[in-house]
Amino acid sequence: MPLTLSVLMSNFNHSRYLPEALRAVLEQSFQPLEIIIIDDASKDDSARIIREFAARNPLIRFIQNPRNQGTTVNGNRLLEMARGDYIYGPACDDRIAPGLFERAMASAARHPQAGIVFGKYQAMDPNGKIIEGGELGVRLWQQEIFADPQTFLKECLDVELATHSLACAAVFKREALLEVGGFRPELGSWSDTFAMRAIALKHGACYIPQVLMHWRLLPGSLAHSARRDPRHLLDIGARAAWLMRSPEFKERFPEGHVARWERDYRAMVIRDYRDSLGLFPRPRRKRIRAAISRWGRAGERLGKLFDDFLAGWYRFKFRGMERELSAYGGDISCYSGARHREE
Repeated sequence: MPLTLSVLMSNFNHSRYLPEALRAVLEQSFQPLEIIIIDDASKDDSARIIREFAARNPLIRFIQNPRNQGTTVNGNRLLEMARGDYIYGPACDDRIAPGLFERAMASAARHPQAGIVFGKYQAMDPNGKIIEGGELGVRLWQQEIFADPQTFLKECLDVELATHSLACAAVFKREALLEVGGFRPELGSWSDTFAMRAIALKHGACYIPQVLMHWRLLPGSLAHSARRDPRHLLDIGARAAWLMRSPEFKERFPEGHVARWERDYRAMVIRDYRDSLGLFPRPRRKRIRAAISRWGRAGERLGKLFDDFLAGWYRFKFRGMERELSAYGGDISCYSGARHREE
């Protein structure tokens, strides 16, 4: 029998982007079995827009929460309701690319053992303008591939940055997602990334080296809000590492990988937070450094002085903050037998 796909969407106050997101789903060449949308007690015009789309398309099932529940709670509720063999959860402020469903489901049919099918994403600004340099994929994979668990570990997880995630461009096998416990609320914005990794490290993954969706960068998004609170991100990292080492998942995540990931993740969180507060945030610093480098040898010397100045200024300005965050081990008290720990 043909494979089926459920599209699961959770919306909160995205009336501005909803029509574009829904049209991109409905215009796919591969039609899903169902489109289930939860509106999470939006205060804008979202409910009216969804009802109008649902009235014109019988695939859409609309549910409205009386009070806000949060993205991961809604994600697990949608997962329980889904009937498709595979599920995809596009954000209501993003835009999927034409042909995403057709390519993903064809890859799933060729490799039924795979727990996920994923590809690249392209970042765009709030107005939908493509951000230069905002494309993300797996650097080592230039051709479509089925990666068994060992290949996924060695050529993707061990090569890419600790914070690397293509979960927004991933189609999940429903049974495999249920097997890992769905979306873990305690992991917040990293819940889908953890599920994706845990699934691929048991069942393998299909990768399509094409842009499958456009991710809209919004200041108020879940991921961006988390970055303003480094302790929250360190909590997420500690909880993810605890889960990787737990009896449930330790056979999937080798200890050497977990130790490296935890170290690199913590370092990136602290560095990114420091840079966000710095005299020259990273994008501006890159532009200044590029401009200086055009001045030949004088530019090289001036660039080194610029780097040394920033390094010294950061050490003076943020040494206390970095010591404090480096000592913070993360709150893992949400797990039975675990406790808040300071390192």
